[in-house]
Amino acid sequence: MKFGSARPDGAEGAILAHSLHLHDGRIRKGRVLSKADIERLVGAGIERVVVARLEGNDLPEDKAAELIAQALVADCKLLTASAPFAGRSNLIAQAPGLLQVDSDRLTALNLIDPAITLATLANNSRVIGRALVGTLKIITYGVDQACVARAVGAAGGVIAVRPVILRTASLIVTEVVGSSSRASKKGMISVASRLDALGIRLVEVARVRHDMPDICHAIRNCIGELIMLMTGSATSDPEDVGPQAVREAGGSVARFGIPVDPGNLLFFGALGQRPVIGLPGCAKSPALNGADWVLERLACGLELGDRDIAQMGAGGLLKEIPIRPQPRRSTRLVATRPRVTAAVLVGVDTNAAIQTVSFLRECAVDQLMVISQCSAPDEASKTRPGSTKIVWHALSLGADYSQHVAAAATRLSGQTDSVLLVRAGDEAVGRARIDTLVSAFSPADGREICCLATPEGRREFPVLMGRRYFETLADATTGKGVAEIVANAGEYVVDIEL
Repeated sequence: MKFGSARPDGAEGAILAHSLHLHDGRIRKGRVLSKADIERLVGAGIERVVVARLEGNDLPEDKAAELIAQALVADCKLLTASAPFAGRSNLIAQAPGLLQVDSDRLTALNLIDPAITLATLANNSRVIGRALVGTLKIITYGVDQACVARAVGAAGGVIAVRPVILRTASLIVTEVVGSSSRASKKGMISVASRLDALGIRLVEVARVRHDMPDICHAIRNCIGELIMLMTGSATSDPEDVGPQAVREAGGSVARFGIPVDPGNLLFFGALGQRPVIGLPGCAKSPALNGADWVLERLACGLELGDRDIAQMGAGGLLKEIPIRPQPRRSTRLVATRPRVTAAVLVGVDTNAAIQTVSFLRECAVDQLMVISQCSAPDEASKTRPGSTKIVWHALSLGADYSQHVAAAATRLSGQTDSVLLVRAGDEAVGRARIDTLVSAFSPADGREICCLATPEGRREFPVLMGRRYFETLADATTGKGVAEIVANAGEYVVDIEL
């Protein structure tokens, strides 16, 4: 790849390296300069531009990112790769589980070429559905295809999500004379929250006295696939009432004490094939502790030997510090892909609405609504297992376009991060461009409106708009249409060339 300064009249087909602000709008970096762009640059009096030119053995950044990202997720059903944008493809978890990262393979991949980079969450990080677990970024505008081929070949086994295999759990709570029922209730809520994050259902809670026979009886009668014991008095020895009750019930204790703080006083073992965890007192708090690490691994079917536990010591100091305050107080433990609601705007052409909805079901959207001047046909209620549900809203006849947009905006869920405004018939643009719009949307990077644009710069539907604009869209009385909002959004708009 060649990189350097050039005169505008000799830069057609080159990639613009730095964004330019012209009197008639901005030309973003990364754009392949068209004839129309050159005319704008010359007209604006620009004498030199910094550009990149791909050579015969180079692959464009997005193509390289796509090939490598698809190779990374090829063997893992619980991982998907987003459509590439600006050389980046994000790896997204599809269900709760533990992220498995082979550090040696990851290092080898990152050593192939400085232009090819993969960053992930730490090995054994707990993830939830929609979690961002890794990002594949091509640093330069193009990369040698031989290096890409090596990266594709090295991608297998680098990253995966190990699914949760346990579905139900039982909790035994022991009580000592004078103990606080409030603390026990708080602890039960914390445990239930931990289980829920893993997709495990708490099927029973047994409250018993803190003595061995009662605990033993409760353990024998548990029905959950996982048994958890939360004692009113901390376990202080391998022969204490909690571990001893597990043995008396016919189970075994594999370990008492772990090198994680808080969470040292944890024990675990098994009753037949069912894991048993004796929770430390800190598990009554929602803050991250050693019980989380043990619970997550056992829930995913990982074996925990002495060496596995010993290795927890590196990074096992989890006491609260200013840069890591109460990790579990946040409902989002890791970054997640923004939620997208697609709003199909249609007059009275029911068939066009059905066709567009069918197309959008295959795209990277989370919710579907139809704003129409007609009632929902029977076909709209038919859903396939796992398909996106359709919500149909009928307006009065004669409603104009701004009323359709306002109706869509007022019905957006509080969980929605962005709305994709689609006119019936817009499926002609293709799934790839819709997915690219979704991938380009990134409020953290200032990309809050994503539009499709012709090479001449004319913007077309569909358009993706972030939460910042919901209120304006919902107020049909302002007279501000979508085109006006986009035109005034300036730095927050990114154009995807058709």
